[in-house]
Amino acid sequence: MNDRSHVNTPGFPLWAYLNQPLFHPAQPFFIRPKRFWRYHNIQQLEHCWIRSELYLLEDCWRQDLNSEDQ
Repeated sequence: MNDRSHVNTPGFPLWAYLNQPLFHPAQPFFIRPKRFWRYHNIQQLEHCWIRSELYLLEDCWRQDLNSEDQ
């Protein structure tokens, strides 16, 4: 299997891959697209997880406020 086979598949973040920072201490630089794709997917999942926790906390906060008003 060619390592570049997944670069043309839908959903590959080509622009993010091409705009990787070279000497950023918090983000590693990936030459291989497959490894970058894996890292990018993990970062997206972590971002979604954090957002879902925030929405859950906001919903709980609203429920507490609504129960105090009654």
